[in-house]
Amino acid sequence: MADGRQREQVADLLRAVGQETRLAILEALRHGESCVSDLGRLTGHGQSNISKHLAFLRRAGVLAASRRGLHVFYRVAGPEVFALLDAAQALLARGVAGVTLPLRQERQSAVGR
Repeated sequence: MADGRQREQVADLLRAVGQETRLAILEALRHGESCVSDLGRLTGHGQSNISKHLAFLRRAGVLAASRRGLHVFYRVAGPEVFALLDAAQALLARGVAGVTLPLRQERQSAVGR
């Protein structure tokens, strides 16, 4: 990475996609673009919750949207989004998953401070 600003942007991007509901949304979008109600059904989350996460992902530049009639359809902004998710899955398959528990404990400790 070139500089501190670029590292900060990468960290922001990883935080944007590194939340369980947003990951579920992105996985649902692997099958193509979708509207809020369909994403809610596919992920098991309420529409208002999905809408909040979609707006966050859009602001982060991860998603694009287009309006058709009364519905807004969401899609990933580019194939790099799925490449990032696939790279994370590959790391987990190689055994990096062992860090998950310590990271969760660290995050929970930080919240409790």
